[in-house]
Amino acid sequence: MNQNGGWQIRNAHCHVITNFPSKAQALCAAIELAEKDGKRGHAPEVLVRHEDDRFITEWVYGEDLHPDEAARPAATAILL
Repeated sequence: MNQNGGWQIRNAHCHVITNFPSKAQALCAAIELAEKDGKRGHAPEVLVRHEDDRFITEWVYGEDLHPDEAARPAATAILL
């Protein structure tokens, strides 16, 4: 979630709240945390709250890439 000029991640299982300066850093950290939860038998997903307060699923354990690979844009992607 974008909070006060920074990005915040929350984990439902560990009650962790951490702040990051960028969305990319927060997303990578959230995915790493979710991978740990997945290895413990949970079925984690990483959601991002957008400006309109909707939550969008960005990553799902067992279906999506490792955080290092997810953080890299595809060669054919157009970034705006």
